Amino acid sequence: MKKYLSIIMISALCLGCSYDKDELTDRVSEDSSEIISTRGESKTPIIEYFWRKENVMPDFDYMTHVIVSKAVFETPYDGTLKLKSGALKMAQLMDLKKKNNSDVKVILMVGGWGVDGFSQIAKDNNKVKKFISSCSRLIDSLHLDGIDIDWEYPGNATSQKIGYSSNDKENLTKMMKTIRETFDKYYKSHPKILSIDVSANHPDYYDMKNLIKYVNYVNVMTYDMGEPPYHNSPLHSSPMTKSSCNTSILSYISAGVPESQLVMGIPFYGHANGENSELKEDISYSAVKELIKKDDKYTQMWDDDACVPYLVWKGHSTNICSFENASSIADKCKYIKKKGLAGAMVWSYDHDDNEGTLRQALRKGLWNY
Repeated sequence: MKKYLSIIMISALCLGCSYDKDELTDRVSEDSSEIISTRGESKTPIIEYFWRKENVMPDFDYMTHVIVSKAVFETPYDGTLKLKSGALKMAQLMDLKKKNNSDVKVILMVGGWGVDGFSQIAKDNNKVKKFISSCSRLIDSLHLDGIDIDWEYPGNATSQKIGYSSNDKENLTKMMKTIRETFDKYYKSHPKILSIDVSANHPDYYDMKNLIKYVNYVNVMTYDMGEPPYHNSPLHSSPMTKSSCNTSILSYISAGVPESQLVMGIPFYGHANGENSELKEDISYSAVKELIKKDDKYTQMWDDDACVPYLVWKGHSTNICSFENASSIADKCKYIKKKGLAGAMVWSYDHDDNEGTLRQALRKGLWNY
């Protein structure tokens, strides 16, 4: 997702299953042509990503779904998964859900920034079968509600130098089709969620008109769209933007994604210029809040066009730190409702302050309380 996510490894993962998961993909239906329905939600979905290793656990009152990061591929990329980061807290997370009698959906993210293996696996039917079997074992042993695919990015190696191919777009669609058909067949009585995380600026990386048949949600990563002096996640365009949430969302609608499947990303972190130890290039909202509170050398500003805050050196006008606050999140919530989007997703829960300023603003904006 931006880069990472979370679970505690339990012994059940090492146990054999009473059925052969490698045979699952041989028993699926031949066609899955209907677009997945995402309506019928009692609340507008608030999907929170959770990835850090620290002793932080999410408050389920502020979300409908929690996506835990992350699972990655074992080398040499045969489709087998292993858990990392926040995923090593999964047992505690599931215990917390049970104690709270919560209906929040718990989903495992596979992939993330710099995670290699998707291109190598998606082109090989046998590796895809092994990947789905690995997903199924984790779903069953951890009692998960679904899988989130974060391939950054099909057909594009990025600066992380991951494997890629000119056939990635087609192979991704085929892989997602197989996952959906397998899940629908095997988990017929308890349907599983399948979502995909997509680039803010490149719907051309994906065959969206076909992908939407197989996923519940298209989570658009509408952040990392600029670094100072540009904004990280501007709602609309301004002289300080390279792109915007609005431009991104409209591009996916034009690519054929129904608004009812589009989830707009909201960052609980910002980008600073990195010129001193306080202004880290990736900076959490809680850290920004402390900077403003303790040091009068920073002045908080507001971009009326982009609908986001930013910091400048006192007496200057250049953006040195782009971030979110309660006001910018309120504006994003209004946009989500006006456009009829499925909901919001957050990277990531752990970046909020101890008071929950941003998650409270998000809940109020979408749920009115």
